[in-house]
Amino acid sequence: MKDNLTKHYDKFTAKERINLAIAAMARQDHEELSRLGKTCPQKEYTATDENYCGVIDQLYRVGIGYNCHCHNILNEITAYQAIITMRRTNFINYERGIFDAISDPSNDNPIWQKLDKKLNDCLESINKSEQKIKETWAKLKAVDEALKQFCGEIGVDFNNTRLWFTTGKAEYINTDIVLDNNLIAEVKKDFCEFWNK
Repeated sequence: MKDNLTKHYDKFTAKERINLAIAAMARQDHEELSRLGKTCPQKEYTATDENYCGVIDQLYRVGIGYNCHCHNILNEITAYQAIITMRRTNFINYERGIFDAISDPSNDNPIWQKLDKKLNDCLESINKSEQKIKETWAKLKAVDEALKQFCGEIGVDFNNTRLWFTTGKAEYINTDIVLDNNLIAEVKKDFCEFWNK
């Protein structure tokens, strides 16, 4: 029966062949998959230089990796900024509560001590979040440094590559930030993996 079907394999459209191949893979029918591949019509193509197009394709993949790193880090910064905004709002509300408690003529209102602790907690949270934002900016700059080193290794211009990848979101580049060499190496390794796919 399969031999009768094999006669018709060269007549399948590309879509039919794709769906048959997916069905064969789903049932783990390697023989059928092989038969579909062997009977696929052969075509000749003219292609652009792989040394150009291949590199551009590889750089697209590196750009995807670069932007994934950047977006994750920028989302982290946004989260810390939201925490700061929330804590500043809490701070203002607690501050008002302290003034209300202090203005109580009996002055034995224990609420002001609780509010004072909450006020200090808010300040501490704001300070920690601001420090986390600085550390997170350092991560973003480390991603940029990894790209710079990677571009140097493959012989492409870093500044133009970054502009291509970032579409203008590299304003942090000239800030004084201490770089984490381990993070740079880790991110550069990711870029190499994207490059070699």
